[in-house]
Amino acid sequence: MKSSFALFASALLAAGVVAACAPSAEEEAGLSAEQRDQIGRMLMQWEHDWVNSVREGNPSVLERILAPDFIYTVGTGEVREKSSFIASAVSDDLTFESFEIEDVEVRWYTDEVVVITGTALWAGQDSDGVSSVGTSRWTNVFVERDGEWQVVVGHSTPVD
Repeated sequence: MKSSFALFASALLAAGVVAACAPSAEEEAGLSAEQRDQIGRMLMQWEHDWVNSVREGNPSVLERILAPDFIYTVGTGEVREKSSFIASAVSDDLTFESFEIEDVEVRWYTDEVVVITGTALWAGQDSDGVSSVGTSRWTNVFVERDGEWQVVVGHSTPVD
């Protein structure tokens, strides 16, 4: 009888340890709708910060939100790595009179992958004083790694 009780107690203790180590139902379910909404709002704000960074010629925001392995494909098909993308995005080659984004949509694919799309509208002058206006559709892919969200890949296509 004593050994049956010890065996039962050991099994109960083991089951408790396994249950304590197993993910909770909330953890298994992933992010809540409220968490996704909060992260989505943060990432949309980062998109606006990106635009402001480019408009002001300030690379600090891009340095923070673009992943070290970030790549961007521009409308010509040229692929740029993080450093060359930032250098071209904040260069003095174009002074913006306006630069806005609209039609921004957030799509969740997993708790760690978010795709944001939108339209960019801009007007400015190049270093020779020649005016230029443009519209493009863009896509940015955000990935959460080790608790940090960053853009890993982006693309823009000019729209006539």
